Amino acid sequence: MTLLRLGYNLGMILGGTFGMPLILFGIMLFEKRRKTFFRRLGFMGLPHILSGGLRPIWVHALSVGEVMAAVPLIRALKGRLPDRPVVLSVSTFTGFQLATRRVKGIQEPVFFFPFDLIPSVESVIRRIDPAAVLILETDLWPNFISCLKQRKTPLILVNARISPKSYNRYRRFRFATRMLFGALSGVCAPTAEDARRLMDLGVSESRIRVTGNLKYEQPVPATPSEIGRWKTALGFDGDPKILVAGSTHQGEEILLLRAFVKIRESYPKFRIVLAPRDPRRAEAVRRAAVALGLRTVLLSESTKEPSKGLVCIVVDCLGVLNRMYAVADMVFIGGSLVKEGGHNPLEPSAWGKPVLFGPDMSDFAAIAGALMEAGGAVRVKHPDLLADEMLRLMKAPEMARAMGDAARRAARKGKGAAEMVAEMVANILPDA
Repeated sequence: MTLLRLGYNLGMILGGTFGMPLILFGIMLFEKRRKTFFRRLGFMGLPHILSGGLRPIWVHALSVGEVMAAVPLIRALKGRLPDRPVVLSVSTFTGFQLATRRVKGIQEPVFFFPFDLIPSVESVIRRIDPAAVLILETDLWPNFISCLKQRKTPLILVNARISPKSYNRYRRFRFATRMLFGALSGVCAPTAEDARRLMDLGVSESRIRVTGNLKYEQPVPATPSEIGRWKTALGFDGDPKILVAGSTHQGEEILLLRAFVKIRESYPKFRIVLAPRDPRRAEAVRRAAVALGLRTVLLSESTKEPSKGLVCIVVDCLGVLNRMYAVADMVFIGGSLVKEGGHNPLEPSAWGKPVLFGPDMSDFAAIAGALMEAGGAVRVKHPDLLADEMLRLMKAPEMARAMGDAARRAARKGKGAAEMVAEMVANILPDA
């Protein structure tokens, strides 16, 4: 481990030295880099921990998806260990914005995870002085792990989902990954298959617990009247049926729009909301919709001036997708018509919406399988079949409602992971 860490840090030094002009250019050019770079060096923006009390639990969530899973976990930790401080770190600016909003009223300190530089890591860990560190999914860094190990601080990997793609990548560097994964004090795996892969990568069987997926824990934070107001605020007139396509990738929107145009020939009140995974692509998606003759606006524009005859809205901001799912009559999960592994289908399922996705849901295979088995989701095996599947739901509203109810039941059935993780943490704390 010492030799590997030495080589790793030597590579970091050389990369940082020769890449400094590019790093400085990125800081000057991109606002997000300016707002995060100095905080991630670990010398500013850290939470104040009261001395004399219990040492905090440090939860780390890489970005938006992990933050969504971290919120119910933090609630469960505060419920089981009410006197124990909990702090939350993130790595991205969008994750920081979402985390600040979502944990308000639960616990306040949100800060940026340090770059994996020895001075940064040691400074932040010394300042936080955690009793235990919980990392969601697999955002593991050698210097960070080594520093925790030296301090004998438990490190627990939570929601440790290992996709087939990640598993194959880790196996190529088995000599290094066995050391990284072997340093973990505990692992909470979503499924038995994830647990098997983690054991193969170096985690002791005695340290693994199958807890289920934290992403089943998403709350439904709205009443029917609130959902009605959200629907009205979109500016769609004539009590339309709405398709929401969430977290779409390049190449998917045009396929969805063509299927949508085909269905509108029979159902002119049909409307569509497209939410690109990267909001920076929103303007390009809007232009593609306009080119097909659809009256289209960006979400930021529609909320300012709702316009009559609006057919398509393109989401150009983060943190609103859950609300979009709430107003949908059917939902398509992006990243699945192209080879991106799909995205989390649990949010629309929790709202009781019928779910459609393409052939590639490899990153969420267990969840997708559970939803299909329950009758709450349909896999569209080819883009040419998109319109047929949507039309089937349009023609049979009772079947669509039954699918939505089945999806909701499947989402509720998977709950309980947060409490199981909190129990494991309580048992592993060194000063419990």
